[in-house]
This record gives sequence, structure tokens and C-alpha cells, in this order.
Amino acid sequence: MRTRVLAQSIVLVVGFYCFHGILSAQDPNGPNGEPKSVAAAKAKLAVLKELQQLRQETTTKEKKILTDYMAQLDDLRKTALEGGDLDEAQRLLVLKRAIENGEVPFLPLSTNRLEILFAQWQSHEVVTDVTGLIRKQVKNEKCSLTEKYMVYGMKDIRPGVPKTLIVVYRYKGKLAIAQTTDDMVGTIHLVIP
Repeated sequence: MRTRVLAQSIVLVVGFYCFHGILSAQDPNGPNGEPKSVAAAKAKLAVLKELQQLRQETTTKEKKILTDYMAQLDDLRKTALEGGDLDEAQRLLVLKRAIENGEVPFLPLSTNRLEILFAQWQSHEVVTDVTGLIRKQVKNEKCSLTEKYMVYGMKDIRPGVPKTLIVVYRYKGKLAIAQTTDDMVGTIHLVIP
């Protein structure tokens, strides 16, 4: 009886590991990876589009706030000049010029950098999330993809079928979408921004 229970336990454990191995071989990302269905990718793009609209509204409000702030800086500079505080007047002028050039030095995060939010490599119903691979290509606030896609770590998800790379990114506070299709010999051409 004990031998039978022990044998059944061993079969269960071995079976579990074999079954788990089969599942892992089928999906290297496991159950916690990105959803791969076209419907999930479309839903994600819809959310990103809504977020883009929100960011545009936020950008408009931010411009108004900064314009009002620059007017206050002008008034403060005028007061500093009238009071003979030339150093303060110069500091206020430098701050105003920085803001006019799109820099807000006292903000903790720069909105001028390139940020890859989402990237997908797709061909008809086959969709692969390549966000991490594309983020690695960002150098000096640019992402230049002009070689065979395999150079960037992407795989041929459908041999002989054109594939499309879609990249959703934010640059200088604005959300944008860029896309390119491979040229059937595996070369892609996409430069962001």
C-alpha cells in the first residue's frame, strides 16, 4: 500500500514537471507575459490613444501655466531692476529664457526626453511585444532603426509575410505613433523623432 501511494506521488510530481515543461516550451514568457492576441493589442492601442488625448489636454494647460509664470517672472525682474538687484534680475531672465526654450529646470523629470511607451511587431494575427528591445535602441534621445530587424533582436514571426513595427512614444511631452513595414528582405526604416 505504501509503495503504491509513493509510486502515485512520484508519477504526479514527474507528470507536473513534464506538463510544466511543455507549457514553458510553448510560451517562453509564461502566463505572466504580454497578451499576444490582436484584440488585446487593439485594446492597448485604444487606451494609448485615450492617454494621448489626455496628454494633449495636459500639455495645453501646462503651456498656459508656464506662460502665466513667465509673465510673473517679467514683473519680478522689473521689480528687481527697480530695486537695483541686478543679480536677481539676471537669474530671473535666465530662468525665463530656459522656460522659453522648453526647459523647466526645477521640474524633477525632463519632458524633453524620448520615452518609448509601447512597441509591437506584428503580421496579421501574430503580435509580439518588442517594447524592451526598442527601448534599448534609444541613444541620445533618438531611436534609429535602419537595419535588418534581427539586428535589434526581433524574430521572423511569419516567414515570407510582411511585418509591421508600431512604436508609441512620447517626446517633448507629446505622444506620437510611428510605424514601418519590413521590406521583405528584413530591413526596417524608422527614425524617432
